Amino acid sequence: SWHADQPAYIQVLCEAAGMVPMLERAIERYRVPVASSSGFDSLTVKHDLFRDALRRYEEYEQPTILLHLGDHDPSGVSVYESMAEDLEAFCDDSEEAGEGLIEVRRVALTPGQITALGIATTPDEIKPSDSRSRSFIERGLEPAAQLEAIPPDTLSAVVRQAVESTLDLDVLRASQVQERVEYSEVQAKLDQVNGVLRDAFGLD
Repeated sequence: SWHADQPAYIQVLCEAAGMVPMLERAIERYRVPVASSSGFDSLTVKHDLFRDALRRYEEYEQPTILLHLGDHDPSGVSVYESMAEDLEAFCDDSEEAGEGLIEVRRVALTPGQITALGIATTPDEIKPSDSRSRSFIERGLEPAAQLEAIPPDTLSAVVRQAVESTLDLDVLRASQVQERVEYSEVQAKLDQVNGVLRDAFGLD
């Protein structure tokens, strides 16, 4: 695996399942997995994520970094923060989990991106009668906006930059070279075996 020697295991989580194929194409050269986080409001699913991170740490001594994308509105912020808090709680409750086992990083959408990219806002997503909306307002997180408002090429570039800044690219390049060497060695052995079989059976 390209990533067995990386300082951390990286995965991209996107709130919108429909964007997963686009994001996969954007970072396919790095073989970083992309998944939808739409079902991650379940504690069971979050715990499975924690167990996967713990297993990787035990096998490779790798912490896990989750690069998260979602809407910047009361619901989207709540989903992101709930995931980070629940995963941290699982770590705190586990004697096996070391410090920094798993980290959730918000890649998009952020207030700074809304301003810098001129993203259209969605004030209707903020409802003062809703407790999450009140918290959103009190914390000065307005305005709200949707992830899908970022142009696809721009969002792809944002995710690609986040992945590149998280990976150790020197280690990645070394892993790629090693993979090509191993592939060439295997291919040479297969060619040798095929040659012996052709000679044995008189095949051209």
